[in-house]
Amino acid sequence: MTLKSLFFEGSNEKTAFWSKPPADKITFGLIELEKNFSCKLIERFPVPTIGATLSNQVLEQKDGQPVNGLFLMGTATNKGSYISFSLENATGTFEGRQWINGDADLQLEKLNQQSIVSITAKLNEFPKKSGRFSLMCSAIKPADYNDDTALLQRQMPDDTPQAIVDEFFFYISLLSKPFQNTTFYLLDDLWADFSLRYGAKGHHHNYRMGLLQHTTEVMRIAYHIHQHAENPTSLATYLNIITRTFQSLDWKKMLTDLTPQTAYKKTAPNETSNHIAELSQRILTTSITEPLSLDTLLFGIIFHDIGKIIEYSSVGDESGDKYKRWFGDNFEVPHHLAGAIDMDVLGKRFGHIQLGVMYISRQMYQNNTELSLNDWLDTLAVIQSHHYKPEWGSPVVPRTTVEFVVHLADFIDARIASEF
Repeated sequence: MTLKSLFFEGSNEKTAFWSKPPADKITFGLIELEKNFSCKLIERFPVPTIGATLSNQVLEQKDGQPVNGLFLMGTATNKGSYISFSLENATGTFEGRQWINGDADLQLEKLNQQSIVSITAKLNEFPKKSGRFSLMCSAIKPADYNDDTALLQRQMPDDTPQAIVDEFFFYISLLSKPFQNTTFYLLDDLWADFSLRYGAKGHHHNYRMGLLQHTTEVMRIAYHIHQHAENPTSLATYLNIITRTFQSLDWKKMLTDLTPQTAYKKTAPNETSNHIAELSQRILTTSITEPLSLDTLLFGIIFHDIGKIIEYSSVGDESGDKYKRWFGDNFEVPHHLAGAIDMDVLGKRFGHIQLGVMYISRQMYQNNTELSLNDWLDTLAVIQSHHYKPEWGSPVVPRTTVEFVVHLADFIDARIASEF
């Protein structure tokens, strides 16, 4: 069992801090949604297909291990004595390197024309015994694009697509009717892209379906917080346990128990727990006068990272069709040849927060929905503030209970996926 599973599922018959809703509760929610919309969810929003892969070579993180095969290739950059680029296959994403030999600019230009390559390489650990590996490539040859190339993309490492989709729509079943209607309307437009996109270029959820999985997990954490929100004492206790969980110096051992008592043992401040403690105080302060709206909370989370559809490019994006959902058919939007998950040309200019604001603003102005102007503005505020501060990418800081909780849930999920 992975450490991430321990946080979300528990172990030794203990319940995790952010466990999934019971299966019968999820099923009931999905049945109610299908009744409300007179449709079969699986037909309206098909579960993404994650099929067989073109490569099953597992890199064992062993210095000197030979590697041969097909990889997706990301943007190459000159690092002085060598050129660095990302390499991706179904088992993961790795740093690739090639020593500069001759004209560096010509070598760099040639590599940046490639999106799918066949490589001959060896795993190189540097510094030795550091656990940091790169693929030192002795040969890189272009490979042809075909319909199976997407199977080179990094696959979701755990859970199942059906389980993620079911839980995602369970949270939608908790929304009031106007928010449900608007969510379905927007998902009809976005689902093909949203359901298969990466959640990031690196660090967390950087694989197919990562965006959908991350969004679902953020809703799960926020939903648990909301369950305690009506009682200030319960909310304070729960937030205190969360803070001390991330303070634990022996969190691996603590996770085998997952009881509130263990969260109070062997604690010391660290950057993550200090930030969570600050957020907890803000949430407690604002919640006294401003109740935590479940509609605003879940709807905002569903679309908080929607700009990542545009921010990142990967194999299959060459047509530029995804831009039509943002800008319509009348604009020719620049895009680059994509291989491994990479920053899109518009992602480099604007980032997913601004791109998310663009999408929601366009929907707000062009569509007559049941949501009030204030509902839309609340969603825009969630998108703009969910990274918390300007140096982390947010143009505005959180001000409301919902905005603080969205950032907290997003922050925790990213840390669990990347650090633990």
